[in-house]
Amino acid sequence: MKTQSKFAIVFTAALAAALHSTSAAIITNGSFETPDTTTFIAISAGQNTLAPWVVGLTGVDLSDVNNGFVIGAAYDGSQYIDLDGSPGPGQLTQAFATTPGQLYDVTFAYANNYVNQPGGAFASVRLFDGLGDRLNDTITHSGSSSGSLNWILYSGQFTAVLSTTSFEITSLSQPGSQGGILLDAVAVQNAPEPASATLLLLGAALCFHRRRAPASERNASSETN
Repeated sequence: MKTQSKFAIVFTAALAAALHSTSAAIITNGSFETPDTTTFIAISAGQNTLAPWVVGLTGVDLSDVNNGFVIGAAYDGSQYIDLDGSPGPGQLTQAFATTPGQLYDVTFAYANNYVNQPGGAFASVRLFDGLGDRLNDTITHSGSSSGSLNWILYSGQFTAVLSTTSFEITSLSQPGSQGGILLDAVAVQNAPEPASATLLLLGAALCFHRRRAPASERNASSETN
C-alpha cells in the first residue's frame, strides 16, 4: 500500500473520531417532540409532562404547528414551546452531565408569539451550576408574523466547572401574559477541540501538496513506494 494511501486512511479515521466526539447531544428532548400533541398542551409549574425538563414560574405551552393560534413552521420537527403558557410567564430548566474544564457550545432557536406579543418578547438564558453562572444572557425577538415565525438561532459557549450544569430559560414577560418567546431545538455539545482543527488543516495541506507537486516528484514518490 502506498504511503499516501496509508496516511489518508489514518487521517480519515482520526478525523472521524475527533468530529464524532463533538457531535453527541447532551440535552434531552431539545426539540420538544415528546409528548406528541396535535394542538397544544398547557403545562403548569411542577408538572412533569416535559421531564427531564422542569417547568417553573407559572407554566409553558407545548405547541404543535397546527395549534390554531400561532401560524408558522417549527424550527425543528413539528412542535415548540411558548414560554408564556396559558397560566402566564414560565421557565424551563434541564440539568445535564458535564466534564469540568470542557468547553461547550449551546444553541437554540427562538421567535416570538406575534398574537400576544406583537411588539416583541424577552427571556433570560442561563447556564449555571452549584458554584454560579457559566453563561448569563438576555434575548429578545420581534420579527415573527403569521406564516413566518422568523426563527433566530442563538449560539453561545461556556466552560463547565462541575460535573453537573443546568440550562435555564425564563420568560421576562409581564404577569398575566399568555404568549412570549417561542423556543425550539435546544442543544448543548462539546465544542470542537483544537486537535480537530489541526487535523482539518493537515488534511487540507496534504491535499494541496499532492495537487501542486510537480509530476516528476509525484512519479518519483510512486516509484519509491
